[in-house]
Amino acid sequence: MKLLNDKEHALLLAQSNAFIAVQTALVEASEGINPEEITAEVVIEALQANANEAALTDAQAQVTATQELLTASELALKTATARVSELETELSELEKLPATPSATIAPTGDAGQETMTIAQFANKNAGDTEAILAQAKKEGLI
Repeated sequence: MKLLNDKEHALLLAQSNAFIAVQTALVEASEGINPEEITAEVVIEALQANANEAALTDAQAQVTATQELLTASELALKTATARVSELETELSELEKLPATPSATIAPTGDAGQETMTIAQFANKNAGDTEAILAQAKKEGLI
């Protein structure tokens, strides 16, 4: 008389073999532990410890990266602070200088008249050589 059918027997045998493989791996990885001491609770604790170690390693890597970023940010802040100080000093020195009068733009000819070049004047007064020569003298060309 069979207590288990073939399907149930195969399932239990597979589970047993899987546990034996885990048990063997833990015995090889640990010193001073006997296969009889390995229970389901020991396996669960080992898995949790491994997960905790991985999380701790990840956290340490993040802390290191954050510290490097903080160091770089502090250096950038010191550089910016020094530059601000330089600019404030330069501004205070510039404020001590006397103000220069602003440049004014004044027309060179009579108000309301456009100034002409000598070529334009000659074209406008074609044939009047005396007027052209007088304008050239006026402009300092002759």
